[in-house]
Parts: sequence; structure tokens; C-alpha cells
Amino acid sequence: MPGNIRYRVFYSPMGLVEESYSVNGWGFVGFVAAIVIPAGGVWLSDWLSRRRTRLFCAMPRMTSLLTTAGDVREYLQVWHGDPQAGGRRLSDPHIAQIAITCDGRSDISSHDFQEQPLALDLGAPIVAVLQPRGRPVRPQLAVGHQGAELMIGPCLISRRQDFSVPVLLDGVPVAPLDPLKEGIANVDVVGGTWNERVMNRRVKTIVFCTLVAAVVALSLRLTDVIHTNQAWTIVIVTLFLSQFISSRVFRQRPPL
Repeated sequence: MPGNIRYRVFYSPMGLVEESYSVNGWGFVGFVAAIVIPAGGVWLSDWLSRRRTRLFCAMPRMTSLLTTAGDVREYLQVWHGDPQAGGRRLSDPHIAQIAITCDGRSDISSHDFQEQPLALDLGAPIVAVLQPRGRPVRPQLAVGHQGAELMIGPCLISRRQDFSVPVLLDGVPVAPLDPLKEGIANVDVVGGTWNERVMNRRVKTIVFCTLVAAVVALSLRLTDVIHTNQAWTIVIVTLFLSQFISSRVFRQRPPL
């Protein structure tokens, strides 16, 4: 059990003066806990999040190509392809941005798809898949479509790689995205964007660290080891440190 810790402070305005004082050892332990708890909580949250590989699929943006009033809209036509060469007229054209992010312990290989693509139901007929963009650029994403289903893979998807896939549809797409097939082995396919998951992880980490600090501070206060203002200081320091550390570890990514 920690006893009293004595410090010696030297002042020399008019000569060498020695002064000593003591603080309770458990109070010192409490302030150390205010530093250890945020660091340990963020590390634990980051370790748990990387135990499995996750593929995030979301539809962050959706744009209608016909946004004019009804009395004018009937005179506008949107075609995919040349009308004289078998093109297709679109009655309710939309462009949806599909965001795909891989995160976790390892890459997703083409063998993990078990010889079948991951199908995402967009809820409206897909007319065409436009040029996907990736960060980093390589490896490139293999995409296709069949009816209202967007097909992803089989292909290599690197860890921490982002993709933005613009899709032209004839109808209003439905969000959130619903994976139709469990086509990727040892990978959790989850809805939502990476930045949404980052913010959710930050909030959970901060709440967890603050609650642990509150329990430690309350225990020390009830045993008359520290004063009330010291207990509040432990909680407040933990709150701000957990916010600072989690914002540095769980970083958001700029959209593609």
C-alpha cells in the first residue's frame, strides 16, 4: 500500500532554502490512473476493432438527374446511349455513390470470395457502373451488375483501401445497403461508411474511459483517500485525454 511520498523543493531568492511536504500515495495513483485509463482504453478499442477484417459498404450520396418541376420535367428526356442505336430512355435516373472500405487485420484476397461475388441490392435497376476510384489506386476493384444487384469481386482488396463506385440507376436506390450473399470468408460485411464507424468508435471509447475513471475516483473518494476536487480532476483529465488520444488513433478519411 503506498504511503506518504515526500518531495523536497529548493528555492533560492535570498539564499538556499529547503522545504518539504507530503502527499497521499493513493492520490498520486489516482492521477496516474487518469493517464493510464485513456491510453489503455484506446489501445483496447483499437485492438478489438482489428481482430477481424471488415468490409464497410454504404451509399453516402445519391443524386437525381431530373430535379426540375413536374410541369417541365415531362419535356425532359435522359438517355443512356444513342437513341438512334438502341439506347435506353431513363424514366427516373439517379446516380448513387457506393463507398467501400476494407479495414482490419489483413487484406481480402480473391480466394476469400469463394468463387462468387459479393452482391449488394441497391433497390433499383442498375443501368451502368461508372469508373470506380480507389485510394490507393491499385489494386483495382472488380465490379459488375445484374438487375438491381451490384457485384463486388472476386478480387484483391487491400487493408485500409477505399473505393468510390458511381452507379447509374433507373429509379430511386434504397439505403442502407443489404448484402445478399455471404460470399467472403472470414470477413464481416457491415453497413455504414468508415467515417461513421470512426465517430461511433470514438464515442464508445470516450464513454468507456470516463466511466472507468469515475469508478476509480469514486472509490478513492469514498475511502477518504482523495478530496472531492481531486476526484473530479481525475474524471475531467481522463475525459479530455481520451478525446485527444482517440482523435489521433481513430482518424477520419476524406471522401473520394
